[in-house]
Amino acid sequence: MSPRARFRRWPVLGWLVTRAGTLYIERGSRRDAMRVNDMLANAMLSGDAMAVFPEGTTTDGARLLPFKASLFESALRAGSVVQPVAIRYLNANGELSTAAPYIDQIHFLGSVWRLLSERQTIVELTFPTPYHAVNQSRHQLALTAYARIAGALRLPAGQDETWDMAAETPADQTA
Repeated sequence: MSPRARFRRWPVLGWLVTRAGTLYIERGSRRDAMRVNDMLANAMLSGDAMAVFPEGTTTDGARLLPFKASLFESALRAGSVVQPVAIRYLNANGELSTAAPYIDQIHFLGSVWRLLSERQTIVELTFPTPYHAVNQSRHQLALTAYARIAGALRLPAGQDETWDMAAETPADQTA
């Protein structure tokens, strides 16, 4: 079970995020990814909006990790509009926050404590131009979202070396 999926077992936090409609994915399980994509596609076809975090994890905000194309499958199935959202955490001086990242060996409560200890944390949301998930592969959808979010964050737009741009297939995954 992924560390984030463990939140489901927490007495208060687990209940809250589950009630908010969180779907938990077993990392590395194609069957579970298919199950979640089916649920997301059906929800979008019913008029619901969905949010995914296509890096599949968190970073320090100084770079983007390759996006998981499989997370765009449900938008493709539903023929939805994809609205990229760039999220940046800044400190009181307007610099990239070092307190916000929930990465490496930092535990959840340690991360919360670091954030609460900050004088001020600014959450900056940018909404690049949306696009339709039709006549494209899920890999093209992921590349478009990646480029638009990288542009909004003023980060380099090229995926790292694990992404085979010509084949539009991540070198380290096929899901």
